[in-house]
Amino acid sequence: LELLVASVPTSHKDIQEVFYIVNGKGTVAVGDIKRGVREGDGILVPPGLTHSFVNEQENEPLEMLILVEKVPEGAEVRKEALIRNYRERPLGQGHWTHLVHPLFGRDDGLTVLHNVLIVRIEATQTPDQHGHGANTDEIWYMLKGSGVHVMGRDVCVQKPGDVVACYPSTAVHSLINHTEEPLQIFYFA
Repeated sequence: LELLVASVPTSHKDIQEVFYIVNGKGTVAVGDIKRGVREGDGILVPPGLTHSFVNEQENEPLEMLILVEKVPEGAEVRKEALIRNYRERPLGQGHWTHLVHPLFGRDDGLTVLHNVLIVRIEATQTPDQHGHGANTDEIWYMLKGSGVHVMGRDVCVQKPGDVVACYPSTAVHSLINHTEEPLQIFYFA
């Protein structure tokens, strides 16, 4: 959202949304909840809840990523929104050298997606190449830093704002931090 702008209040009958604040500060109103949000916050909005965002900043846009899940018929969904910052979540270990903050998972009410994570790879770390099952698509959005993403025979340098999609038919993959600074990824599968 641009400076001093509000979104139109919206609700969806059979769609659940996950918002992730990439940069900036603002206010979210969702259902009966109204509170400030900042970089690192995730907002899980179940179907049927009216939601809107306001950027009250005069010098910085409110930048966010939006994931949309079409809720399968008969699926149980949350009744209230869930808002949390990844920094408040326990730190775990992912593939070998990945440090993982789970933002949302199936226990939180995701119906199609399995996980929404913030992944950190420390400087000069090289995880092993690995693959996934037939029903696991992965999306890697670079938030900070830079890394070399290897997918089968394809190699690309992933920088902030770049997205790499790993589909089940893709050969093994690995994200290598080839720099002297940590990198940070917004990940979902």
